[in-house]
Amino acid sequence: SYGDIYAAATRLEKNPLAYWCLQQTVNHVIGGGVTYRVSVKGKGKKKSVQGEEDPDAVKAQEWLTKNFWQSHDNALDFYLRQLVYGLYSFGNQFIPVFPAIQPGNGATVGDGSIKLGYLDPGTFTELVFNAENVRDVVAAKFSINQEDRVYRLVHVVDEGEHKGKRVGLIPPVNATDPKAKWADEKGTEYDGALLYWAHDRLPNGAFGYPLLIRLDDYLKQADLHFFDLVDRVLALNAFVWWVTLKGSDESKQQAGLKNQGW
Repeated sequence: SYGDIYAAATRLEKNPLAYWCLQQTVNHVIGGGVTYRVSVKGKGKKKSVQGEEDPDAVKAQEWLTKNFWQSHDNALDFYLRQLVYGLYSFGNQFIPVFPAIQPGNGATVGDGSIKLGYLDPGTFTELVFNAENVRDVVAAKFSINQEDRVYRLVHVVDEGEHKGKRVGLIPPVNATDPKAKWADEKGTEYDGALLYWAHDRLPNGAFGYPLLIRLDDYLKQADLHFFDLVDRVLALNAFVWWVTLKGSDESKQQAGLKNQGW
């Protein structure tokens, strides 16, 4: 079960060698940091002064940087490194998304800003699949404070008038009620929406696997071997040996020390 995998991953994360391996992987992925650049579709067909940035793209980039990337809730310059580390440590990453919603124009709308959260992989119980295509993960189930919750995955629509648009859920009528349910386009109710990433998950896999889970036994043995060596040295240092050599001379003493590894 994933509970067993999570327990092993938690133990692995405390292993010094495993921690070093994880940090090296994160350093490779993140490097000196992650940046993004906004472009405006269709603008490439229009002539522009070389080196001049599209004003719409500049405006969009400034808005996203202020209200999403560097917002107090998201702080992705710092948070992203933790996310990458968590993904490789536990194999599964669940990021609940909270759009800013407010009444307006006769419906519940938002200003486009999104707050990112985090669901502890230790509370994850199972994935919900499309019955006709197990590659299509529809939702994820959790047990949080002994309550069962189901979060729908945010996805990209591949048909209809909204083709290509990333969609989540329809906000509840009473969005201020903490127990209010969100609904999809078919009316199915969920506790919220989330983004999901998995490491090393097969197309029909029930969950992703931590980066180092297959090295669990090797890393455990390396840890035990190191501490066995430390215990041996401590044991040797607990004794003082007084040696008397009879019928010996300097050359024999040097040969004796060499045999003992000195």
